Amino acid sequence: MAATSVTSLDQGLQGRAAGVVVLNTSGQPGAGTSIRIRGTSSINGNNEPLYVIDGIPVISDASSFSTGALQNPALNPLTNINPNDIESIEILKDASATSIYGARGANGVVLVTTKQGKSGKPKVSIGAKFTLQQVTKKMDMLNSVQLAELANEVADNDGVERNPVFAGLNNLSKINTDWQDEIFRKALLQNYNISVRGGTKTVTYNISGGYTGQDGICIGSDFERYTFRMATEIQATSKVRFGGTVNVSYTKQ
Repeated sequence: MAATSVTSLDQGLQGRAAGVVVLNTSGQPGAGTSIRIRGTSSINGNNEPLYVIDGIPVISDASSFSTGALQNPALNPLTNINPNDIESIEILKDASATSIYGARGANGVVLVTTKQGKSGKPKVSIGAKFTLQQVTKKMDMLNSVQLAELANEVADNDGVERNPVFAGLNNLSKINTDWQDEIFRKALLQNYNISVRGGTKTVTYNISGGYTGQDGICIGSDFERYTFRMATEIQATSKVRFGGTVNVSYTKQ
């Protein structure tokens, strides 16, 4: 996942795990995705798996993002996690998920472990990625003269009066706007990350920050995310160990 340009955890799972299907509910950057582990088990109920991030369950009801007559590409809660902060991902598919997490794991469980501190000298990592996105193929459209000729032909075949708007073909030849060119653009996806990881035998730490900016191929569909994460762990005695993790995320869609 580190070698690809993904903006969220669920995008990193797409096409990389057997029996796991990731469906995009919207093409808008930052929008929710629907994940199915071993298919759909309920017609009316929620089929999303249970996400457990560092032992904390996270609910993602992406199936409700596009229900009803109007689609609402709601922000996916999994986009709050910086993919660069992920250490490992495990997927529980069968009875093993239900036995541990009960009914909540009926649709499978995605276990996410984030990076923790390691004893040793401080290790600083800095990374930057740039990706250019564009529409691979646009629809072939009629120009203004072709549209007028077609409209006049339809009117003649129906035996009705021609639309006066399409009367002067010579004047129409000067007006040609492909609205695909007006709304689509070459979009830049940029990702910056910095982290400091280290510690001693008794205290370890991992501090990281990141920025993700995705313009979106369609004008007005921008997505930005700022993340900050700090994980510390203290070995107080040979039998007592405690620590904490702080995750701060600001997203703009």
